Amino acid sequence: KLNSLKADISDLPNGQLNIIQTNYFLVSSSSGTPENNTVKGKTYLSDYFAHDDGTAEWQVFFEHPVGGEQFASKFHANVADRLHAVQLMFPHVNGDVSDQFFNLKVWVGSLDSEPVLYRQLLTPLYPNLVYDTLQGFTTYLLDDFAGNPTPVDIPAGTDFYIGFEQETPTNLGIPLGFDVQNPCECSWVKLESTGDWFQFPSDIPGAIMMRAVMAETKSTSGAQEVENESSAFQVQFYPNPTTGQLNISLATGNFDDFEYAIFNNLGQRVGQGTLLQSLDLSSLSNGIYSVQVVNPKTGEQLAKRIVLAKD
Repeated sequence: KLNSLKADISDLPNGQLNIIQTNYFLVSSSSGTPENNTVKGKTYLSDYFAHDDGTAEWQVFFEHPVGGEQFASKFHANVADRLHAVQLMFPHVNGDVSDQFFNLKVWVGSLDSEPVLYRQLLTPLYPNLVYDTLQGFTTYLLDDFAGNPTPVDIPAGTDFYIGFEQETPTNLGIPLGFDVQNPCECSWVKLESTGDWFQFPSDIPGAIMMRAVMAETKSTSGAQEVENESSAFQVQFYPNPTTGQLNISLATGNFDDFEYAIFNNLGQRVGQGTLLQSLDLSSLSNGIYSVQVVNPKTGEQLAKRIVLAKD
């Protein structure tokens, strides 16, 4: 029967949610049929690993972070697989944290090893700005600065970890959803960038709402997501990397309808104002920056990582 079940599962269509319903019957040798003799259970098969049930009862964040504090969630691959994206759940607490920065990390094997992937200067996006939900997840593709996919291969029988690193020093850090209904012994924390990793104590059961997407998917973060959902808010930055002059193109609308802000890799604002057709970055040092554009009237916003490499 197990081989038959495996064969049935292998024939399920990819790229969509599949549900297996299992019925358990109580069989009695006595005459007659017992009442309430059936229990039904459902197993949800999707394209991601998750320890949570999709609803956040709590949230976790760093109070008074200086930058470098980290959370991590542990997963296990029974067969060889490939990690394409990470999904994070941002609850609506600590005010609007969309101007803070965080980094994503992926480890294969052990948290004590060097991360095999490190994406810097990402910003939170609340899914309800695009979709009608307060419990939605934001998807971050694993790609490079040019937008090329950089999936991570996970060998069979291997543990791997998704890490969230607070980048911006602030009073209250970026919150992540926490599901207390599903204790998993999979959540880890690192309070200092040079400190040790600690597993969440037993009196804080639950799972940080970080998911590992194992199939090719679309992003729900950054400029591309907003452009797909709202044709009135399309912005392009070029060239990237830039030697100092950053050109900006609007699909529709006027430049004076938008405002911009530039942040360095410490989360410090190094420029702001009304959006222009061209921004001069030559006074800044070489490095990675985030350019945020917002429409104050609609609340729509996007952020784009820019590499400054002056001659």
